[in-house]
Amino acid sequence: MKKSKKGFIAKISAVVLTMALGFWIVGGISYASNTGNKPFLGDAIEFGIVCNELVQTGDMETNFATGRYVCYDGSTIGNTISDNMANAAGVIKIGEIAGRIQTRNNPVIIKGPEVKEEVKEMIQYTYEYAKSKVTKSDLKAPEAKDMNNYTIDASAVGEDVVYVDAKNMIDAMNDGKIANGALTLKMKEDQTVVFNSTVKSKFTIPRYKVEITDGKKSKEQIAETVIWNLPELADLNIASDSMHATVIAPKAGVYISVTGEGWLVCDQVVGNSGEWHMISRKVPEVTPTPKVTPTPKVTPTPKPTKAPTPTPEVTPTPTPEVTPTPEVTPTPTPEVTPTPEVTPTPTPEVTPTPEVTPTPTPEVTPTPEVTPIPTPEVTPTPAPTEEPTPAPEVTPTPAPTEEPTPASEVTPTPEVTSTPSTVILPTPTVPTTMIEDEETPKTYKEAPKKKAKTTTILDEDVPLSDAAPETGDTTNLFFPIIAMGASVLAMVAVFVYRRKRS
Repeated sequence: MKKSKKGFIAKISAVVLTMALGFWIVGGISYASNTGNKPFLGDAIEFGIVCNELVQTGDMETNFATGRYVCYDGSTIGNTISDNMANAAGVIKIGEIAGRIQTRNNPVIIKGPEVKEEVKEMIQYTYEYAKSKVTKSDLKAPEAKDMNNYTIDASAVGEDVVYVDAKNMIDAMNDGKIANGALTLKMKEDQTVVFNSTVKSKFTIPRYKVEITDGKKSKEQIAETVIWNLPELADLNIASDSMHATVIAPKAGVYISVTGEGWLVCDQVVGNSGEWHMISRKVPEVTPTPKVTPTPKVTPTPKPTKAPTPTPEVTPTPTPEVTPTPEVTPTPTPEVTPTPEVTPTPTPEVTPTPEVTPTPTPEVTPTPEVTPIPTPEVTPTPAPTEEPTPAPEVTPTPAPTEEPTPASEVTPTPEVTSTPSTVILPTPTVPTTMIEDEETPKTYKEAPKKKAKTTTILDEDVPLSDAAPETGDTTNLFFPIIAMGASVLAMVAVFVYRRKRS
């Protein structure tokens, strides 16, 4: 009985092991065929776009993880949930925002500087894995012979994952030897095809078509199993309309020209005129509201801790401040006493200033005594009329202090009357007499009236000098009359000349 039981248990164990081995083999094959892009993406597989910076310039239908998000035109972003698109809104992770974000279908948004480091780690992982596979080659792309018909047949390779050395193809596309839409990729239903290239400068993914030789694949499955592996590329333009693929370009700045669907890992999305769609049916339905709530919980905790600490600090500070205040008050009081001593000093300085004003007033009195003396001499000296221009310059003789000097010079003038030939000498004194005479003729018609005014002056009581002859009826007026007439003619000639000249 014991042997029969042992044999029965052994048979059952063998059956179980055989079944397990069979499931493992089948499961392993299916795992290999369905793994697709997961080894390349790692944690980035939950996001349609992973990049250090995403500059959105048009609507997109994808979730993303980015260190910095930039959008100023109000474009919308977020997973579209449908049979052909993603199955859930998923998560959006942003390190910082420039502008504003406008999402659809209420994804869970996680913000914070820690996202930048998380994104860098995901991109670095993708780069390392992509770089480790870029030199593998199961199939070499052929040379381009017909620019309108170019085919890569991976279905002829008996591998689940077919690495294609795409150098010839990419060089031909960059050189324009393969037209847009001329590429056809043939693959099996359970295959993953990886286009490997170490191109560094720039590349444009053109429009192409995928043929499944032994069945069919959904858009999601094609996007999972067609991989563009470009780990060293710097500039990428996605111009493949309705492309379903996984694009690995961790060093590239990417511009999305047309609508593409799948996964994109890059350094920067520089802009988009086309859309990018996340079509994975495996997007986790995340409702991690508790993950978002811990961030506000952190903010209130420091507030109570900070509140008690400042209150005790405030109370001691005013008390010591009160004590020094009385010490400050006595110090200014002794300083006030010397200040009144300064005030009497300016008062004696004010007194001498009025004493200066009376001094010019007595000096003004002798000036009217000078005016009667030169008035008889105005008639014989019309020559100064030639200098009317300096007369306005003399008018500002508000400096009456200069008039005492001509007063002393008036004394020699009576000596001139004895000799008519010396009448020219007193001309320097004439400007002073001409200025005081406000009735100096200004026109030719006013000249004769001035002549009658000057003859009425009598000099009986005016002593000229000790050596001068007596004046009166005995004086010979012939020469003075002739001189007077000559001066009048000269004045008339000057006025006529200036009138013509003006």
